Amino acid sequence: MKQTRVVAALLMAAVISGCQQTPDVASTEEAKQVQQPVMMAATAAMLKDTNWQLVQFNGNDIDANMPVSMGFSASDNPKFDLRVGGVAACNNYGTSVKLDSAKRNFSIDANGFMVTMKMCAEPELAQMEANFMLSLRNNQSLQLTAAEQLLMVDNIGNRYLFSKL
Repeated sequence: MKQTRVVAALLMAAVISGCQQTPDVASTEEAKQVQQPVMMAATAAMLKDTNWQLVQFNGNDIDANMPVSMGFSASDNPKFDLRVGGVAACNNYGTSVKLDSAKRNFSIDANGFMVTMKMCAEPELAQMEANFMLSLRNNQSLQLTAAEQLLMVDNIGNRYLFSKL
């Protein structure tokens, strides 16, 4: 009787392990490619006259009540490629930017940076605004995805994903 139980347990273990699938290397690589969106450097021509709404921060969806936006237009300053401006949660902001497509980032005109001075009523909004304004000044990457989204990554790894309006 004891021997029958051992044999039955061994048979059951063999059946269970035979049913488990080993991940196919090709399908694993395909899954990685699907998860990694195709990125390209954002150029002035691609961004000019476009508007973007923040939809994710560090992979988390953004509440519709958290208005963070970026809009790009022609710059009136020949030293810069574009003007960028929008809403940073509570306040409006604007400045000129110089794009570096090779590095996939942009630098801002710190002297020409303008921000309204409204107080954020909610701590969440105030924190998002502070993070975003700092990230604008210290971005490391600005790329367009194949899905017509704009990804901005700052120097500490914060990821801002915008959808085109």
